[in-house]
Amino acid sequence: MDCRKFRKSHLAFTDGTLSNSRSAAMYGHLEECERCARFDNTVRRALLVARNLPDIEPSPAFARRLAVALGSGSLIAEPLEPTRTLRRTAIRAGVVAAVALGGLAAAAGAQRGRATSSKPGAAHRPLAVSHSTAR
Repeated sequence: MDCRKFRKSHLAFTDGTLSNSRSAAMYGHLEECERCARFDNTVRRALLVARNLPDIEPSPAFARRLAVALGSGSLIAEPLEPTRTLRRTAIRAGVVAAVALGGLAAAAGAQRGRATSSKPGAAHRPLAVSHSTAR
């Protein structure tokens, strides 16, 4: 497997939706490619952080100020309740931002000529990420 195929399948890999043979090929690539192992590690760490963020609950005063700022004093009468969809959207946005920053950092490092040796077996194993939504 080459790096391009690895990156193209990485989302399904982290979600655990690949076939056993495809997952084995992905793990094999991680063992051989230090750069992709770092990418996988960065994404999995970002997911771990994002999934463990506390829920954000806006105060009633903020909800009223927001309603006034939007030009409708009757927009929000009660404090906002965080919804599962809102939390998932925030998590996804955080993951996308983390992956984008990781990609930019990797690209900047590659442009500076920071080549690292790619020794078989030197790659880091990916973090175990729980897919549980229970808190």
